[in-house]
Amino acid sequence: MSEMPCPQCRKPLGRQNTTWGLAFRCHECSGWLMAEQVLRAAANPEAVQRLWLAAKQCTFNRGRMCPVCGMSMRMVPGAVSGAPCDLDVCVRCQVAWLDAGELEQFPNTADSAAATSAGLATPSLAQRNSPWQREMSAAGAAPGGYNPLGGWRFMGAMLGMPVEMDQPTAGPPPLVTWITIGITSLLSLLAFGGLAQVIEAWAFYPNDPWRHSGLTLLTPFFIHGGIMHLVGNMLFFFAFGDNVEHRIGGVRLLWLLALATVAGNLGQMALDPTSAIPLVGASGGISGVLVYYALAFPKARLGMFMFFRLMEVNVMMYLLFWVGMQFLTAAQQHAGGGGVAWMAHLGGAAAGLLFFFFTRPQPQA
Repeated sequence: MSEMPCPQCRKPLGRQNTTWGLAFRCHECSGWLMAEQVLRAAANPEAVQRLWLAAKQCTFNRGRMCPVCGMSMRMVPGAVSGAPCDLDVCVRCQVAWLDAGELEQFPNTADSAAATSAGLATPSLAQRNSPWQREMSAAGAAPGGYNPLGGWRFMGAMLGMPVEMDQPTAGPPPLVTWITIGITSLLSLLAFGGLAQVIEAWAFYPNDPWRHSGLTLLTPFFIHGGIMHLVGNMLFFFAFGDNVEHRIGGVRLLWLLALATVAGNLGQMALDPTSAIPLVGASGGISGVLVYYALAFPKARLGMFMFFRLMEVNVMMYLLFWVGMQFLTAAQQHAGGGGVAWMAHLGGAAAGLLFFFFTRPQPQA
């Protein structure tokens, strides 16, 4: 199976057969990764049940990365779940992460009645007004939940783009994603002042692919045909770029964007190498990021506005639908219709697929 990194120190987790069942342990920091049923055997089942109920009711993800699916776990405060400490739980994979010493803090079966009589199963008024609960309210989420349409996500959803139903993966700020969005937006806005001249000089022309020593294979990423073209691409990139950056790092994210952009432009050239229609926009590179995201986080959930309501769909189902639409519209364009470089999207997507398989963790020996 694939190597699972420790959420605390990123060292590989080792399999450990215990009297409770199979678990995984980090020999560097002594933390434990346990499935729900194993934790029930290792600790008081009622305490574990309260923990899982609290994790399912709270979708405001602020925990560390799940070693199994790579998405953010739910940091469940002990004051809310009744557990003796704050714990990270992934309700998708049904696993919990316990730092060194936290397993020993769980009550055993004999402590169940005392824990119930102490009121641990139901948070008090003071607990409901804890800093954790206040942070959720300040973020615009409903009590006990993450709001997928909060802030900029609402704009993206209104433009017909998918939004993450899960909180983005916890970790350091995605600086490369933010900087890339900032630079691209700035250059695109500056280009609007003389867009025709900028496109003529720096767009990609399939019938002349090696202008400026081939640099125009990359420069279209920073040029957009209008403000909505720019806003749509940047929102789409921001939705997925942060998670991909957390998974592979900023440098590899830049390589992915560059390779997908080049592959997208070459893909459009392959469709019609005699075309003199200029190509601009970051969508080829962002298509590579979308494919990498779907393959790296196959259990992620996306939301889209359809029939005047937010519909939830698995990211792999969305990817299949998206790829099918690209092939359909590319065929229509080849027949003489359409003004969007759909083949550039497919070229970028192919680059994302290859990049994933060349950079994914290698299986354990």
